[in-house]
Amino acid sequence: MKRSRAAAWLVACFLCGCLDGGSPDSIGYSSHVLDEGTRVPRAEDDMLLTMRIGGNDAVDEIVPLHTAYAGGQVVQYWDFGTAGSPEPAWVFHRRNAGGATEAFGHPVLIDSVPGDSGYSPVRSLYLVVVTADYDGERITSFQALEDAIELGLVEEPMAMGTAVNWPVVLAGTVLEVADGDAPIDLVESYYRGRIVRYVPLGGDVPNVGRFAIERGMLGTPNAYVLRRQNEVDPLDEVVAQRDLNGDADMKDSNLVFSVGAGEQGYTSIWQQVEVTVPSDYLWGQSQAEGDLFVMEMWGLAAKPEAVVEYAPTQMTLLNLPIRYVAP
Repeated sequence: MKRSRAAAWLVACFLCGCLDGGSPDSIGYSSHVLDEGTRVPRAEDDMLLTMRIGGNDAVDEIVPLHTAYAGGQVVQYWDFGTAGSPEPAWVFHRRNAGGATEAFGHPVLIDSVPGDSGYSPVRSLYLVVVTADYDGERITSFQALEDAIELGLVEEPMAMGTAVNWPVVLAGTVLEVADGDAPIDLVESYYRGRIVRYVPLGGDVPNVGRFAIERGMLGTPNAYVLRRQNEVDPLDEVVAQRDLNGDADMKDSNLVFSVGAGEQGYTSIWQQVEVTVPSDYLWGQSQAEGDLFVMEMWGLAAKPEAVVEYAPTQMTLLNLPIRYVAP
């Protein structure tokens, strides 16, 4: 929103007494911007919203860890289904005495959840800095943000050049963690006047929780889904619904990630590549991209002894964040 537009809106406010046509006496009033302390309803207060999120978030109440391979090592990952192009998320800061911006407890604002058209767990972050006129108001919707800009409560949002993977899930959703790992707590966010919750995958760890974004695009490394020649199911116990590697569980796959968590190029969102391997392929025979492909001047070339055929699935981006193990 440009300043000239904001000025025009403020003139209109003086003429009509409010931004949204309400009847309060104060000039510059917006019913969308809530006073500090106003109760904001939760998603679970709305049965239809709860059903919409629960029916489209791609997870159950417990999100299990699965195994795969990256760089020749066994890794663990969570499956959040698929992802699309980045959607915005507005992060609220204030300026401290030194002029630097810092978070102050206002929840992040988003404008899409599972079930909405265009929803994606990938968020392009925008910084919203409050002004000296801000007095603890709650900005719980995109309309409220627009009004807050017009009222001079916040500065215009600025793109931060980073993206995050924050899947929205129902309250009570629990991510399985490995022994010794701290639980992953859900975080509250505002969405169209309600409180919803998201999974803060990776926190603020560079190349794990926050990723560089350019021209609105996020890099998507490859995830190789292996399938034996003449077999229907991929080498994935969840899909096959049977124990394929004889370890008495059904949480394993021979999925091969091209990079590991924290490595250059990792974004937790993957381009799915279907790979057909020979019919005599043994589980775990390929554990790294280099076991399947070699890098040529023009790109990757399949190793003929390891790959029968392969093809990217252009329309499918997988949301499979790898559990990060600090070096």
